[in-house]
Amino acid sequence: MSTLNPQETQGRLIEVLGQCVTQALGLKECLEEEKKALEAQDLDALDLAVTSKGVCLAELQTLEQDRAGICTDAGFGPSDMAAVTDWCDTDAVVENCWNHLIELASDCHSLNLTNGNIIRMRQAQMDNRLAVLRGDLEAPATYQRSGSGSAHANRSLAEA
Repeated sequence: MSTLNPQETQGRLIEVLGQCVTQALGLKECLEEEKKALEAQDLDALDLAVTSKGVCLAELQTLEQDRAGICTDAGFGPSDMAAVTDWCDTDAVVENCWNHLIELASDCHSLNLTNGNIIRMRQAQMDNRLAVLRGDLEAPATYQRSGSGSAHANRSLAEA
C-alpha cells in the first residue's frame, strides 16, 4: 500500500532527480577533466579529476537509493519509473528530469569509455617500451637476402 500520495511523490522525485542531474553534470565535467589530464599526462590534474569523480559517484549512488525509496514508498518497484510517472506526473516534469538524467548518464558512459580506451592505449605503449628495454620483443618477421630468417637477434638494450 502506498504511503505517499501522487503530489508528494512527484514533489520528492522532482527534488531528488534535480539533485541527480546536478551531480551528473558534475560527473560529466570530472570525466572531461580526466580526459584532458590523460591526454596531457598531467598526474596532478588526473588525481584531482579522479577524486572529484569519486565524490560525484558516491553522491549519485546515495541519490539513486533515495529515488528507489520514493518509488517503493509510493507502492512501486524501485525501477518502475514509467509506472510511477504515469501515476503521479501530471505535467511531465518528473519524466523530463528523468529523461535528462538518462541522457547525461549516457554521455558520462561514453566519456568513461573514451577515458578507459586512452588508459588502455597508454598501458600498451608502456608495456611495449618496457619490452624493448628488457629485450622481450620477438624479432620482426623479416628475411635475409638468402631467404633465411632475420639476421637481427633480440638483445636487451642493457646488453647492446
